[in-house]
Amino acid sequence: MTGADQLTQWARTEIGSPYIFGAAGQKCTPAYRQQVMKSKPEYAEAIQRNCPVLSGKSTSCSGCKYEGRKAYDCRGLTREGLRAVTGRPIMGAGATSQWNDASNWEIKGPIHAMPERPCIVFVQKGSTMSHTGIYIGGGAVIHASGHNSGVIDSPMPRSWTHYAIPIGLYEEGETIVEDAYLIRRRDKGEKIKNLQEGLMKLGYALPRFGADGDFGAETEAAVKRFQQDHGLPPDAVWDSECQAALSAALTAMTPGQDKFPLASLDRLIDLLMAHRIGLDQALEELMDARDLTA
Repeated sequence: MTGADQLTQWARTEIGSPYIFGAAGQKCTPAYRQQVMKSKPEYAEAIQRNCPVLSGKSTSCSGCKYEGRKAYDCRGLTREGLRAVTGRPIMGAGATSQWNDASNWEIKGPIHAMPERPCIVFVQKGSTMSHTGIYIGGGAVIHASGHNSGVIDSPMPRSWTHYAIPIGLYEEGETIVEDAYLIRRRDKGEKIKNLQEGLMKLGYALPRFGADGDFGAETEAAVKRFQQDHGLPPDAVWDSECQAALSAALTAMTPGQDKFPLASLDRLIDLLMAHRIGLDQALEELMDARDLTA
């Protein structure tokens, strides 16, 4: 099992653990919560509210969903995850200091360049990093979300802005490079638009939005179909391998084949069907044209 696999496995075991500001693996007890409440009074109400004993709902920890579990805040979770896997914790008292400490990282950069492999991710607000978590692959992040939510597994939202590969997570000799074509769900921009146009030329319909430059659910579904058709992992993550397959497929098209792209005809047909505007003759002609194109 690789270090990345171990980090993912460790992070999954911590889903459901409590969030306590400043915590980094301490056992969740009423006494520990009271200790933090005294040192961080601004968080006292939230810390108390999420403890059955301190909130007066119970006289003991028995039956509490956090009974016997370790507590974390966001930087505490990433710190202890790397300690458990590599023996080398991520240094820094907060997300910003973790990010700024060059001794923590092998590679780091903007989220759009993130390799599709487990790593640490950050949210930048202004000049600081306001949150951090563990990217486990497949578009999912495990992070200590807050006092009300605890440690959760959630789809990767647009708010994540940066990634970092910790030193020691991958063995020496493993190549970790930024992929110039790496794009995924929720990304936007010219790369997405070019991808969408290529897919549509090959007949992968985007009937609702077309080439709008937004990697949404419709584009994700088309990407998965393309990947399945070309023997690629259908994970909806677009990378250099996918781009090479797309380029080869476009190059192999016969001259004039995309004059009336099947995808464009599909889009018009779907729109007509959806709106039921009564253009029966136009719809019939479009369907005939699609059959001829196919």
